[in-house]
Amino acid sequence: MNAITRAALALALALGAAGCRKTPPEPPAADEDAGPRRRVFEPPPGQVRAVWPHEIRSDGVGPYLLGASLEEIFDVLPGGPRIEILQVEDVANYNIVRGEGARLIIGAARRGPVGFIAVVGQEIARTSSGAGVGATKAQLDEAMGAALDTAGRRVTDPRVRAYASMPGVRFLLEGGKVEAVLAVGGPSGDDAAPPADAEAPGRAPRVSREPREPREFEEGDCDRTLPPDDLKEAVAAAGLAADAPVSVGCFLPGGAQVLSFGGERISVVSRKGSSPGRMARLPLAGLMYAAPLDTDGDGRDEIVAVTRTTGETTHEYGVVVIRVDPARMSVVASESLYEVTRMGAALTGAALPEVDLYIDLARGPGGSAEGKTGRIEVGGVYVHREGGVVRDAAPLLPRSIEVRRRRGATAAKPVDADVDGAEVGDGAPPTVPVEDGAEPEGSAATAGGGDEPDPAPEPESESGGDADPKEGEL
Repeated sequence: MNAITRAALALALALGAAGCRKTPPEPPAADEDAGPRRRVFEPPPGQVRAVWPHEIRSDGVGPYLLGASLEEIFDVLPGGPRIEILQVEDVANYNIVRGEGARLIIGAARRGPVGFIAVVGQEIARTSSGAGVGATKAQLDEAMGAALDTAGRRVTDPRVRAYASMPGVRFLLEGGKVEAVLAVGGPSGDDAAPPADAEAPGRAPRVSREPREPREFEEGDCDRTLPPDDLKEAVAAAGLAADAPVSVGCFLPGGAQVLSFGGERISVVSRKGSSPGRMARLPLAGLMYAAPLDTDGDGRDEIVAVTRTTGETTHEYGVVVIRVDPARMSVVASESLYEVTRMGAALTGAALPEVDLYIDLARGPGGSAEGKTGRIEVGGVYVHREGGVVRDAAPLLPRSIEVRRRRGATAAKPVDADVDGAEVGDGAPPTVPVEDGAEPEGSAATAGGGDEPDPAPEPESESGGDADPKEGEL
């Protein structure tokens, strides 16, 4: 086939192909009365995830909810599952998942649902009112409003704040700023308890067959509020710094008393009208904080003091329960609560000095005026810091202790003096033995709850003289 023939054949094929093509139809004329054309959105190519900042609520943080399973958390957690074990013997035992660049910790009990969510990074989450990690105490109080009122029923470490507007959230402060936020759920125990005389719906009022021990005053008879000026005057009377922590307790009939602590010493100042009355002091080594708590529901507060003993290989946390009576203090219970060892901390990647426990105490369901014992429910927060920044925060494993209502509790009379120095009471709180007439030097109240009273030497009067001791009311 020559070149002319091939060219003619190619031209014929091209003309045939062009003839077979169909001309596209004309688009229909737009109907002027049909309005704008409807847009159709295609579904997203993958899953839509919430982005921070998330909202902190009592039921969770952003899309991460308390009570959910870890599988449900993995569905909304960017980056996939990475389960870690946070385990310190008798202190914490959780499966945890870190999210949002390790600034969010989601924790669940072993084989259980999500029980807490901790925010440990700034800007990752905040409440609807704008409170979050990095806020000052003043900013936090302004944003959250009134504190959660649990007076006489629950006490918390002074570094922990809870608010009535969000009772299921705990704010952890250090150095006057929020360093972590924990969502742990709604109030529990007596935080949401009905009045003492209320009964469950549909249930007949309970009648005790046991003879009821007469109360000196009923719960609610004591006003736990005092004007700020009265509180300042009481702190000055106790010889404490102006910013010393204070609380109001109902330790004795006839009105409220002021409790303060500082320098490993507990001070109780009674009231005489609008002025401070008598004062009692109790030294206690390793004192972290002290607060009033009605441990047995009889309407009369005890002092609960949380202590910490630090060593090279162990940090031990305990509680001492002190009952205040006219002219004396009685140590009625002492328990070791939690112990963190250097080896136990190392298993979580922490050095022992980097671990801290925030202890909470609450009146348990076993406490009543009819019973012979009161019960204290113990909890709080485990905190691990790295370089001064919180890495881990998780609730402590709960436990409980009993406080027996008995006669002959370990007791002795406290250093007891009028604030003007005119009178000096007799006796001293339980202390390690010292020579008669000498001031206990750096000694702590022994907190044994045994049946035999501890030695109780007679100390010098606060005025430095050998005043003749005399019985007197606190």
